Amino acid sequence: MSGGLRIALSVLGVLVCLLGVVFLLQGIGVLGGSFMSNTVTWTVIGAVMIPVGGVLLALARPRPGSSSGSTSAGAPTDPAA
Repeated sequence: MSGGLRIALSVLGVLVCLLGVVFLLQGIGVLGGSFMSNTVTWTVIGAVMIPVGGVLLALARPRPGSSSGSTSAGAPTDPAA
């Protein structure tokens, strides 16, 4: 996965998580002053968005053994070698 896609997924994951928290807090009435306050619909939407954002963040993490950040095959890792 390219670095740009990884960054985009990370940003999207954080935004989805943050919006999910806001929706959840509005839905349960902690954040008031909106048509979304004290509404079960927004509570459920927020509760679903938080793990979806977490999945996006997990997808953006580098995998062990992936080529990002590692040297090319066969190249020495010690410059003095």
